[in-house]
Amino acid sequence: MRGELFNTWSWEAAFTNSVNEATNSRLDVITANLQTALNGQAGENQDQFYHYLASSQEQNSEEIYDFIFGEFGYEAVSGQTVFDGHITGDLFDMPSGDTVGAAFGFQHREDRLKYDFNELSNELAFNFFGGGDDFNSSQNVWAVFAEFSVPVTDTLNMQVAVRYEDFDSASTIDPKVALLWAPNEDLSVRASWGTSFRVATVFQNDSQFITPQTANDPLAGGEELTFISLLTGDPDKPLKPQESEAINLGFTWFTPLGIAASIDYWSFDYTDFITPETPAALLSTDPDSEQIERNAAGEAVKITTYYRNAGSVKTDGIDFSFSSDFALGDFGQLKPVIDGTYILNYDLDDPNLGKIDGLGNVNDENSGVSTVQLRANLGLQWQNEAYAYIRYIGDYENDNEDDARVDSWTKIDVQYSYQMQPVFSIDNGHTLPLVH
Repeated sequence: MRGELFNTWSWEAAFTNSVNEATNSRLDVITANLQTALNGQAGENQDQFYHYLASSQEQNSEEIYDFIFGEFGYEAVSGQTVFDGHITGDLFDMPSGDTVGAAFGFQHREDRLKYDFNELSNELAFNFFGGGDDFNSSQNVWAVFAEFSVPVTDTLNMQVAVRYEDFDSASTIDPKVALLWAPNEDLSVRASWGTSFRVATVFQNDSQFITPQTANDPLAGGEELTFISLLTGDPDKPLKPQESEAINLGFTWFTPLGIAASIDYWSFDYTDFITPETPAALLSTDPDSEQIERNAAGEAVKITTYYRNAGSVKTDGIDFSFSSDFALGDFGQLKPVIDGTYILNYDLDDPNLGKIDGLGNVNDENSGVSTVQLRANLGLQWQNEAYAYIRYIGDYENDNEDDARVDSWTKIDVQYSYQMQPVFSIDNGHTLPLVH
């Protein structure tokens, strides 16, 4: 819905409701029933054996298979309801002659999530797939915001915004300021600073989902074991909101040589970063943890990991893009393009391992993510519909294996397209893609 108010002011409001339903069902071995069948106690009379080396159903009946296999499954329903609105208009004129624009608005958002596992999945009865406890949770958010567009001069524009959000368990005020200076058509310089805020999702707080995992267990001679893992929120240490500060400085310049250059320096500083513990990190740093359940042989069989507030994650880097056009006369036009990201730093404070330099590492055994220092694309486009593109990702360390590196990755895409003259009013365009 929208409408006019007065002078330059107008309003707009919207209501949306979305629901997503998913059903997951698949066969898996019921661990206890398999053991019973191997002991020759399966069937109605508890006298049937499961012959695991058998190659025909003459030795293993349908009744045996029905006894051993069961249905892992759950029904999941997620939903979101949003009601929001805003008003926009002009406030006053600046000395430059331009007008300060403003927007004021609100939003109410409800997120819902429900998981209903079947009985066998509730009991964690399966050999491979996990399961979990049923859960049903929701989260409500109220927000108000204000935004201003201020034409400071004919060449300098400033954007100012502030947003207040109130969650079920926390609230925040986050400002943002952005400047854009464009002294001429060929050059623009930009800068921005702002903070943001994120609370844990419904899934992170209340999920009871259990999955199979593998990791090396130091108390089992360093052997790689398969176990079940529960990842959920810790009721004894509720998650605090994640906060971040973002800075961006950059420019775009159309040079006299016909080269378009765009370079941006960016920096993100996260505090109380919400990240999951990993079973591998827990086994490595605290193999005797109460979160690890072991069998009589001392092998890990179930590991409970929690979403945690890591101390911090600090990362910064440079985004770059260069392109140009070269006229080839009757042969069309050639356009080379190169763009990419170069990460300068990626430092994190892991809840189990402490401070880590995660740059150029898979970060499989800590709370970070795989962080390659350089990603780049090199393209060459011909106006006659031919192009070649080279995509490059640098190599990095694999901390899940001793003295191992993940090699760099290069991919070349080539495509040529030729438009023939129309014949019988049929489009005769042909494209030949080649991918290496």
